[in-house]
Amino acid sequence: MAYSDEQIRQVRELIQKGADSATIERQTGVAARTQRTWRRKHGWAVDGDVVRQIEYRIQELMLLDSPTPEQNELLGTLIDKLGRFNEQKEKTEDRRIKSTAVPGIRKKKNDFSGIDIDGIERPPFFEYQQEFLDDKARDRFYLKSRQIGFSWVVAWEALEDAMMSGKNKIFISASKNQVGQIRTYVKQFSVKYYRVQLSGTDKITIINPQGDLVEFHFLSTNSTTTQSYHGDLYIDEFCWIPNLRDLLDTALAQASHKHYRITYFSTPSVKSHYSYNIWEGLDEFGRKVDDEISRRVITIHDAEKKGCNLFDMDRLKKRFTPRQFAFLFLCEWIDDEGSIFKMADLEACYHKTKVKTDGGKLALENASLPDYKNTGNPVYIGYDPNGGGKNGDSASIAAGEHRLDRLRIIGSHTFNNKSINWQAATIKSWVKKYKAGFLGIDVTGIGEAVYNLVRDLPHEVDWPLTIKRFTYDRENKINLILHIERIVAGRKLEFDSEDKMILQSFLAIKAGTTGAGRSTIMADRKKGIGHADLFFAIAHLAYNFPIEHSRLRSSVPVGVSHGSGSGRGTPHSSDKPKPSTSIGVSNGSRKAS
Repeated sequence: MAYSDEQIRQVRELIQKGADSATIERQTGVAARTQRTWRRKHGWAVDGDVVRQIEYRIQELMLLDSPTPEQNELLGTLIDKLGRFNEQKEKTEDRRIKSTAVPGIRKKKNDFSGIDIDGIERPPFFEYQQEFLDDKARDRFYLKSRQIGFSWVVAWEALEDAMMSGKNKIFISASKNQVGQIRTYVKQFSVKYYRVQLSGTDKITIINPQGDLVEFHFLSTNSTTTQSYHGDLYIDEFCWIPNLRDLLDTALAQASHKHYRITYFSTPSVKSHYSYNIWEGLDEFGRKVDDEISRRVITIHDAEKKGCNLFDMDRLKKRFTPRQFAFLFLCEWIDDEGSIFKMADLEACYHKTKVKTDGGKLALENASLPDYKNTGNPVYIGYDPNGGGKNGDSASIAAGEHRLDRLRIIGSHTFNNKSINWQAATIKSWVKKYKAGFLGIDVTGIGEAVYNLVRDLPHEVDWPLTIKRFTYDRENKINLILHIERIVAGRKLEFDSEDKMILQSFLAIKAGTTGAGRSTIMADRKKGIGHADLFFAIAHLAYNFPIEHSRLRSSVPVGVSHGSGSGRGTPHSSDKPKPSTSIGVSNGSRKAS
């Protein structure tokens, strides 16, 4: 039967919107079998925005204290629907891998029987990746730079060893998305080098060339049945896993047999995380132990010296502050001793989504934020300007969305060595992009010049906009920091679980004393850290978020410099706009006593 172009278009749109086959057939007259054919042929799948909307709605329903029966029923329906979408995504990914592979794919999936593994070509590895493959230690801990292809080589090692040894492989990561990336690499290697397509998601069972059944398990830290598996254990982003001790109590038992291996690999996090003890070879009391773990560090410079030509080093150093560069690429741990904010409290502020565990229960799992969509919620902008220091002090901007009782950080950016004109233009573009109703900016030092370039913004937009000037003395600075500390402690802050720069900037805020012996709060200045600009950008926007028992004079804007709600801003009686009220009146030092 021939179908019209209009029917084809309607089927594609309905599939992308997540409609089921029966609904599509009812609305378009196209049979379910034909729909499946078109899905495979054209690679149609549910639009990512639809999936994110469902994930957000599930999260909202799960956070309700006393849901109604109707809300519980809706929650179950949405979770089942999300499960079907994920299955469709998996099938689409399998087809994509197969379609991009070389010819000669075996008809039988997951079956490697009879393959001559000695004749299998290896992928081209850099020297440091080959050194990892040559490291035969039973227990290994690799501290690594980001973006050097380590998950890629781990996936190859696991697949290649499964062909020869027949040992099961268990991968654990902080989220389904992270562990799913390793699974994708395993599937790609299988198709490209062994001509075998793999099927399966959380568990893949293969027949290796010797006829052994080998299981691959891909688990998040929410898994409830990890203790029932056995095999070689790989733990990804080991230094970022919450409640690591509890995980290790069950996970390490999987590799108890002497022929199984354990591999930790991760970028570093904070020294208070239990992984730091393991990295340093210390027990829980800080005493040195002989654990026979092979420890290696691979920085971006190590990778470059050993063949990796994928980085433009000058560009990276311009894009990231010295602190960020050291953290992301040089494997430097964050020293959070004395920090006002604790790692566990900040991790509790990660954006989370609901997933079904392998035991069938629902659990919260750290997740990336969905793309921002303007839903009418108020948006606040915070800015901490470039200090103009000799070494190119950094500046930061952040945007926060006021969602019911939470403040979600929907955007942040830090940069170096930018002119005041560039900084002012960035502020204006962010305010207009998010239709922000509040802008908080530090006017100490060079900030005053930046402020003078943006103070007319309320007259350039057709919605109400408040601009608030911040100057600091000791008391005002402490009150602002304690205001956002209450937001964090109350679990009212929310940010992307993948955005480690936010976490890092908060941990840099520490209690200390001045030269005169007075207590104060300051930013860690070690190793070119600077002033934790991103933290203060977020603190400036958070000023506009009300929180109980805050010591700020007001948790809503008190300085008004805004356009009217119905059109362009009304001019002031003088030529210059009236400045908004400042949080402080002192010209004291900038964020550090």
